[in-house]
Amino acid sequence: MKNQANVPCCVCDSSDSHELFATEYPKFNYPGQFHIRKCNCCGLLFNSPRLLDEDFSDLYQGRYYFHKRKNRDEFARIINMYLRSVVLIGDDIKNKEVLEIGSAKGYLLAVMKRLGWKVQGLDISGIAADFANKKLNVPTYHGQLGDYVKKTCSRNKTFPLVLAIDILEHVLYPEQFVEDVSKIVSPDGILIIDTPNGNSANIDSQGSTWEGFNPYHIFFFSIDNLTRLFGKHGFTVEKSFSYNNYGIKPDQHKHGASITKPSGFKVKYAVKQMLKKAGLFNRGVSAYHFYENLIDSLLSTHISKACRKIKDGKTYFQTLDSKELYAEQCRGVNLVVIFRKNNCH
Repeated sequence: MKNQANVPCCVCDSSDSHELFATEYPKFNYPGQFHIRKCNCCGLLFNSPRLLDEDFSDLYQGRYYFHKRKNRDEFARIINMYLRSVVLIGDDIKNKEVLEIGSAKGYLLAVMKRLGWKVQGLDISGIAADFANKKLNVPTYHGQLGDYVKKTCSRNKTFPLVLAIDILEHVLYPEQFVEDVSKIVSPDGILIIDTPNGNSANIDSQGSTWEGFNPYHIFFFSIDNLTRLFGKHGFTVEKSFSYNNYGIKPDQHKHGASITKPSGFKVKYAVKQMLKKAGLFNRGVSAYHFYENLIDSLLSTHISKACRKIKDGKTYFQTLDSKELYAEQCRGVNLVVIFRKNNCH
């Protein structure tokens, strides 16, 4: 069963919208069609009609793709995540204390802790929170943001830096989320949002096949949407930009073409085929998985390596992607918006 959602719009209070497309996600066991609508007033993209609130949790049980990623790959992923977010605020945060909302298994916070931050995680997944607490020694609260806010507000606890990376697109009620966040960001503190770009130029050429669309993502914001929504609660934009600024040509989408696979993909495929012909593939797979499990157990090594790469790495604005096709117009695949909390709120 599904209900109409985002009426009125959480950004502009308008009830006027139109459907962009409807698609299906059978591989995620999503029931029926997944509809994306666009607000005719502010341009917000959103899923409606959508699953009932209590049914959303079923999507995340066991099948959620983030839970299946390898430790090594996730530590590699957070290097660029850090270099396009936390590093950009420089020494602005004197009291190096951070809360990450949706901290998953704690990879980013484990690295930040090694870099000298006092860290606190928050995630709705018990499996992820347990991993962070026990394996990475990252203090992580298992539960909803609203519940955590009630507990911390009773102690007048706030944070000079709050991260919400790959989170806002999953939130059922963004207006409540922003209200809760405003209570835990210190006056003059920083909030960093990283989310798929609802104004991505690639949506025009790819439609429902755009990489940002999947049944776990509910809202798709633009910089204007985010500025307006968070501005209601005392946040002002200090810096904003898009990343993954490559373009997809309309004829690529039309004929089913995609971005060229890196050469490493071709090598792996060739090796796989060679092992199959020699009858060694199954033994090779077993040895490979044993090796992978061994590497994944060396968490401290992954953290140290990530810290070294962060210290030697380029900030986002030193990368080629920051000069790519859609960078100037902020129409890349993803957005980063850095907010400051006004003292008066």
